[in-house]
Amino acid sequence: MDASRYKIQDVTQTLVERHDESNGAKKEAKGRKIRLVLGAQVQCLAWSKLPRYDVTPQLIVDGSLLAVGTRAGTVILMRVEPEAPQLKPVHTIQVSDSWVTLIAWSSWESHADGSCIAVIACALADGTVRRIRVRQKLHTSTTDMTTPATVSYQQDIATVGLPNGPAYEFDDRIITGAQWIDTFDDKSMLIFTKSGTVTLWSELLGFRTLRIQRQQIANYNSSPFLPPVGFIYLGVQDVLLLVLSDSSFHVIHQASTVPSFSDTATTHDDTILEELLPQLHSRKLSQNLRSAAAMAEQSSTSGRRIHEDDLIENCGLTTFDDFGTVLWYHERQRPQDLDYIGPSKHRGQLVVTPLWHDDPSGDGLVGHIFQILQSTKIVAPVSILRSAIFQLRHPQRYVVIRDRLKTMLELPVRAISTDTAMVSQEGEGEEDTQGPEDGEVPTHVQNDFRDRVAETLAMDVETVHAQLKFNLAHACWKYHKDVDFEAITVLWSRKIHEIRLRRLMEAFGSVSQWLAATDRAFACRMAAQAILFSNDTRMDQLAWGLMHSLKLQPPKMTLRSSDDAVNTTSSTRLSGAAHLGESCPACHADVAMEDIVVASCANGHIWGMA
Repeated sequence: MDASRYKIQDVTQTLVERHDESNGAKKEAKGRKIRLVLGAQVQCLAWSKLPRYDVTPQLIVDGSLLAVGTRAGTVILMRVEPEAPQLKPVHTIQVSDSWVTLIAWSSWESHADGSCIAVIACALADGTVRRIRVRQKLHTSTTDMTTPATVSYQQDIATVGLPNGPAYEFDDRIITGAQWIDTFDDKSMLIFTKSGTVTLWSELLGFRTLRIQRQQIANYNSSPFLPPVGFIYLGVQDVLLLVLSDSSFHVIHQASTVPSFSDTATTHDDTILEELLPQLHSRKLSQNLRSAAAMAEQSSTSGRRIHEDDLIENCGLTTFDDFGTVLWYHERQRPQDLDYIGPSKHRGQLVVTPLWHDDPSGDGLVGHIFQILQSTKIVAPVSILRSAIFQLRHPQRYVVIRDRLKTMLELPVRAISTDTAMVSQEGEGEEDTQGPEDGEVPTHVQNDFRDRVAETLAMDVETVHAQLKFNLAHACWKYHKDVDFEAITVLWSRKIHEIRLRRLMEAFGSVSQWLAATDRAFACRMAAQAILFSNDTRMDQLAWGLMHSLKLQPPKMTLRSSDDAVNTTSSTRLSGAAHLGESCPACHADVAMEDIVVASCANGHIWGMA
């Protein structure tokens, strides 16, 4: 057979060569057109994490960026516009003349000047890896004191090339996978793979390249030349798990210091390693995954059993709870079978299962929860507590850590003041008790202020920490019916309500001169709640200060004693009803204040904390 007849033509290169034959201005114009065309041909993309700016109070700012790699050798940074749900290019970086084939983001690093820095690793078609430092800085500004102070922000982006140039030089071998990880000492490490090898890089480690080893799996040998489908880093053990598309695990010990595939390595925590090392063995993990996949296939609707000749083709794997439970999607294949299988005939399985047990003493889980409760990052409780709550569902896990967890959840949350959160810095120290001359605050200013209050309530560090403890206690109460955690759940529920009341007092106090009649009635209710609900001295000062600025008197009433309460151990009912001038938003009927938590009108409309 004449091989020259079947040679594949690189059409893009042909077009580029045709452009090179041109001359002068015509050649330059064609060059621009070609660069525009190649710049619109996307090869890869990756989202960054959400940056957390080191500002107080923390703002709800969507600073995540989409990095798009093109055939023109550029990386285009895009962001979702807040005005409309559309991506808009905000910065373009010329990396090389080669294709950008793969992009990986590091975590954002916060700085005291209100900036965040992350590093993009760009894999090029010739096997080179380039690193680009991306810096975002948050600029905030407030309105003047002629209207209620609101905060606006702007994010500036700048890119800085690293001083040591390319991270990995040209060797003409394509990069098949890359990912940044955060090591146990909070340092960033880049991992990338090529056919048959895995390379680890960090500022401390430099470059370390390991040759991936073959494994005997069932009736076939795993191939070290397949692409990766998952990277899992175990920080406490300093172990990196590399998973290839044939579902073979390759365990790298001492990943951040002296990486090796040796299963006799030591780590910075020898006690945990002694219990865990027999389980973190490359071949053992590969066998565990194959056994779990076989059980999943047999329990599926098809009920087919996996044969020794079958290959478990893994399409993607990730950790589910940071404690040995992983999630992956696979399809069963038989390499010897050359029959064509149409897309509609493919059958896959999504599997979630524990592959190893790394914490029999519960120390790891306790340490994990302690780090969450000590963190200053604002993250949704459901997201950050998923691993812990998943583990707390198991009775054996719960019994081991029950007393230590109870002690942690009973510790108080440190109070944090945000008095200046709503007030312009320019007006600090000036006494301004006059509202707007026309008595009316523009609607857009009211909306901006309302959004700002909502952001403060959602992103308040003290509130989030209280919510974390509430969710942990509620999980223990829900899954194990533990009355001690029921009491802790009620305690943190009341604490969350108290913190939010304090934040509202601070917000209303900063704009009391601009409140309309309906807003004044609501502010009066909040102040009365604060006075009656809490024994906090700071809360009392804020509430009485708000009443004074509104020239109002709180209703003369007391909480009903718990003995008089019906079906509750902590009554929020008042001994009498107070009429503050509030009307029901649904039917405009009068709303009397009879409870500091729940409000109701004569027609039966009810809202508030049940």
